[in-house]
Amino acid sequence: MTTEEYARAVRQALADHPDREELVEDLDDHLAEIAAESDVPLEDRLGPPIAYAAELAAAYGGRPTTSRRRRLLGEVRASGWYRRMAAFLPELRPGWWVLRGYVLAMLLLAL
Repeated sequence: MTTEEYARAVRQALADHPDREELVEDLDDHLAEIAAESDVPLEDRLGPPIAYAAELAAAYGGRPTTSRRRRLLGEVRASGWYRRMAAFLPELRPGWWVLRGYVLAMLLLAL
């Protein structure tokens, strides 16, 4: 995950925080500094973006902003298998059109 993707995910996790702008104003610079220090990926150094966002909000003195459902959904979307599946599903679109045509033809022939 690049620093831009990580920052985008943190911003998304903080989307409903009332002080979001103050929390993320120098986030890009901070993440770039951390990334430059080592070749270890940001997710391994800082944890998932959602957890980092919660830490950032807690350090700022804010309340946790994400519900359990939203946090879990974010973790699933950040996982590798979900990204691979989301990239693969559009490849199935032509097959769905063929299947729909076949089912429609069978229904018309059954009448």
